[in-house]
Amino acid sequence: MSILQKFELAAASGVDVVNDRRKNKRYRIGGAVSFHWRDEMGRERRDTGRLRNLSTAGLFIDTHVDPPPAGTELNLEFDFDGLKRSVLVKAKGRITRVESAGAAEQSSSFAVVTIRMRLQEPSAI
Repeated sequence: MSILQKFELAAASGVDVVNDRRKNKRYRIGGAVSFHWRDEMGRERRDTGRLRNLSTAGLFIDTHVDPPPAGTELNLEFDFDGLKRSVLVKAKGRITRVESAGAAEQSSSFAVVTIRMRLQEPSAI
């Protein structure tokens, strides 16, 4: 079963789908996501955020830290509970857009286009 089929199955079981004119359906997932990347000095950096939505083409993440700049490749991990059991999603992606909020909001968001994404069954974790 492809990742797209698994997302479709999850949508049928109660995951909220964002309906708009985009090519790929987006699913409101929520939950924590961890991500790591190498900064411009080559240092390994790690942080966490909240997954706002997900599609087969990418993710949108809210965070309380300054995200890496657009163009940065990063690795991501999060639990996906929409398949009647939790699976671990591991993805590699590239940041396409960063939305920095004002000082009053103290949060930022960023969009990631996925390069690859794979699901791990709980027994493999």
